[in-house]
Amino acid sequence: MKYGPSQNLIIQGTVANHGDATANMINVIATLYDKDGNIVGVSKTNTEPDYLRANDESVFVIAVLDESESHEIVSYSLTAESEEYTACLLYTSDAADE
Repeated sequence: MKYGPSQNLIIQGTVANHGDATANMINVIATLYDKDGNIVGVSKTNTEPDYLRANDESVFVIAVLDESESHEIVSYSLTAESEEYTACLLYTSDAADE
């Protein structure tokens, strides 16, 4: 988790397809939490390309454009889903991780 030049929050990472089939229309969803564990926002992005063959990886970037919301966020969780695969938790941050 880092801040961009306009003080918006940027989350970047890699999503991988560990399945046997190509995953299409992949979404990565960030659920954003404040210091009390309350959800303060949800942001989503699609991977480029929008498919991953078995054992492939793709980089993603999620930008939280609301500056006031960005400064409330102390942790987040990431979930990935596609047409072929149900949502799975990728990562959960902790304020201590940052």
